[in-house]
Amino acid sequence: MKILITGGKSAQSLKLIKTFADDHIVLADYGDVPSFPSARYYFISLGERNDEIIAHNLLNHCLNEG
Repeated sequence: MKILITGGKSAQSLKLIKTFADDHIVLADYGDVPSFPSARYYFISLGERNDEIIAHNLLNHCLNEG
């Protein structure tokens, strides 16, 4: 199963990866995100933060990532 974790650049989200040992993790955050290969997780950018459309933005990314 794919799991989306927002705030992907934070230390807390990286620690949370250990909880989902058998799942594929998508780490999402606003702005620039690191891009390095990993078999267990990858980063996506949510673009620039806009609080007026945050729910719509998250839903679109969830649908795009499956």
